[in-house]
Amino acid sequence: MGFTQSLCDSKDLKVLVMESENLEKENAALRKEVKQLTEEANYLSSVLSSHEPLCTGLAPQTPDLLYPTHQSSYHRQHISVPHYQR
Repeated sequence: MGFTQSLCDSKDLKVLVMESENLEKENAALRKEVKQLTEEANYLSSVLSSHEPLCTGLAPQTPDLLYPTHQSSYHRQHISVPHYQR
């Protein structure tokens, strides 16, 4: 192995070390974000759980209320396009 090869290997090593450090920083930031999002999800879940017994809007619903039929001209127009008729 010559001097030139040794320099190339040294530069490659430096690039790999920098890339590794950047990935470690990114990983730490993502782990922090996941932790924050998990905490937020737990909080929102507890808020929802405490609200459900008090909520008057949770009356039993019929399927028509959950999934109203859409008979507008907009929907018929797009359904008639050949792309959607496969």
